[in-house]
This record gives sequence, C-alpha cells and structure tokens, in this order.
Amino acid sequence: MLLLVDHGNTRIKLHLTSDGQKFDTTTVSHDSFSDETAELLRKHPNVKNVVLSSVAANLAPFFEQFYPNIPVFDVAKLADWPFINRYTTPETLGIDRKVLVSGAALLYKNTSCLIIDAGTCITYDFILNDGSYLGGGISPGFQLRFRSLHDYTAKLPLVTKVSETPLVGNSTVSCIESGVINGIVAEIIGIINRYKQQYADFTIILTGGDAEFLATQLKNGIFADSNFMQRALYALYQFYNPND
Repeated sequence: MLLLVDHGNTRIKLHLTSDGQKFDTTTVSHDSFSDETAELLRKHPNVKNVVLSSVAANLAPFFEQFYPNIPVFDVAKLADWPFINRYTTPETLGIDRKVLVSGAALLYKNTSCLIIDAGTCITYDFILNDGSYLGGGISPGFQLRFRSLHDYTAKLPLVTKVSETPLVGNSTVSCIESGVINGIVAEIIGIINRYKQQYADFTIILTGGDAEFLATQLKNGIFADSNFMQRALYALYQFYNPND
C-alpha cells in the first residue's frame, strides 16, 4: 500500500491506495498534519512507501525523522520528468502543475491534453501528443475571487457558497455569486474555445476541489476526474519504480 501526500495551498490530502484506482482519502489542515498522519500510519502499518508532493513546506523531514523505515518518494527531488518542458522559466513551474502534466503524459499517451485544475487557483496546462508541455494559464479560483471582492472594497460582504446561480442577481450577495460563479464558468468555456481554435484534437481533463461542481455547469466533451492528482502521483511513482 502507498500513502500519497498532496500538500496544496489550503489543505493537505492523504490518499491510501494499493492500485492507483481506488483511494481512501483523508483531508487535514496544515496544523493537524503530524497527528493525523501518525494516526493514519498507526491504523495502516502495511504502508510501504510515501509519495510526496508539496507546493509549500517540505514534509519529507517529518517522515525521515519519525518513520525512517518507510521510503519517501519526493517528486520535488526529481531531476527529470516524463514530458518535454517548453516552459521558458522551468524553475518557476509549480510542483502541482508538473505532477498534473506528468499524469497526462503517462495516462494519456500520444494524446494532446488540456488539464484544468480548479482549486485555490484555476490552472490551465497544455501538453501536445508528442509529450511537449507548452504552458498554459493561471487565474483566481472561486474563493480567491470572493475574498478579493470583500477585502478590496468597503462594503461588499464575504460570500463563500459555490452553487448554481441565476445569471441576473437580485441582491448584493446574489450579484456577487453570479459574477464570480458564472464568470468562472464563462472563463473556462471561453478558454477551451480559444484552444480549439488554435489546436486540433485534444482531451480536456477537469480536476481539483471545484471540479465536480464545474462539471455540472460545463458542456459535454470534458473529462471530470477529481482523483486525477492522486492518479498522476501514483503513475509517477510507478514510472520511476516499475518493479515495485
């Protein structure tokens, strides 16, 4: 069994898996990570490896200090990735985006892919069918937009609810909901259409914390996979440890 650790901007997800298809997921805060992970490993002594991806703090020392007998596969230490990186500033490309692009390269071989990760930020990453990663885009996610409207205006309230909302809001709250939620839906549809104008056939992978909601708002032809990050982590581990 593997423990996949996905350390994002706002939370940490712990995924237990034996086959890379089914995942037993626990979401923890940054503050509770140590205690929650210790309890998880106590309940599952058959974990043989940890696969670690972190956009923030380095969590490897925690495992090295308290669980020295469990090898850690830290993707941050990879010198080579299973795609051709055409990014002009590769040193600034986030670990999470590298993992997602790797997942597309390994799980959708010989297929051009647009990966849309809807989380704290919405990231767009495009990889060609020859394995060349071109780059993409970054924009604020739902909660960043809600928070910005509240923080940078005098009287707008803080809204946090993400759900289907009418186009025409009839109150300040519903106007904020319409602007943010319908705006993000329109943005994603517009970005996809721009890619379709420039590139031929490609697969659209929608993932991230808000993927399930967005999948209900977007048209057909989009493959919604809320488990894509962990599937990508598992695929990366298998790629570099084929006999394990």
